[in-house]
Formats: sequence, structure tokens, C-alpha cells
Amino acid sequence: MKVRNLFVLIVIILTVSPFIIVVANQIELNKVVRSSYLNGLITACGIFVAFITASVVSRSKELDDLIFNMMRMTLILFTGSVISLSYQLIVADNATIFQLALFSSTLTLASLTAWNILNTLYMKSKFSRE
Repeated sequence: MKVRNLFVLIVIILTVSPFIIVVANQIELNKVVRSSYLNGLITACGIFVAFITASVVSRSKELDDLIFNMMRMTLILFTGSVISLSYQLIVADNATIFQLALFSSTLTLASLTAWNILNTLYMKSKFSRE
């Protein structure tokens, strides 16, 4: 159980790391960014969320609660990122560092969730062969 707790702590730290970087470098969250920076992040996040959703649906019996919770958090963070960006674009007609950090956090969490799914499926298939 200690390894799992350490993994969860690492996931949390890495997920909030874009905000830590922004604060540590004293960058304002309201600073305007060009949307070209967000296009790649939005696409990558969408692909990862789709991959994770397909993996969870197709292999749901083989995955544990941690993966389901990570999947839920990824979906919540992705939805929040899209809503935040939509609101900011409607109200201010621009995107800010905050939206960039949100999508970076979503991409990080989605990547870690995908890694956890792949690792779990690999380990289960490895042990089933033995």
C-alpha cells in the first residue's frame, strides 16, 4: 500500500506542476497567451482522454479503483479546462496562462493515467502467462 500512496503523491505533484512552475517564476496567471500554444495541448488532451476512455471501457474488469479514479479526475480536469477556456474566450476574447496551465495539468494527468493503464495491463498479462 505504501507504493500506491507514493504513486498517488507523485501523480498529484506532477499534475499541479504547471501551476507550481508559474508561481515559482512569478508569472501572472492572467497573462495573455496566443492560442497557437493551446491548440496542440487541446488536441493532445483530447486524444489522451479518448484513449483512456476506450481503454477503461474495453478492459474495465482488469483495472483497479485507482485507475478509475484517475480516469474520473482526468475527465473532470479536461472538462474544467474546456469550460474555463470557452468562458475566457467568450468574455475576454483571449486565453491566459491559467488556461495553458490547466491544459498542461490535464495532459500530465492523462499521460500518467495512460501509463498506469498500460502498466496494469502489461503486468496482468505477464502474470497470466506464467
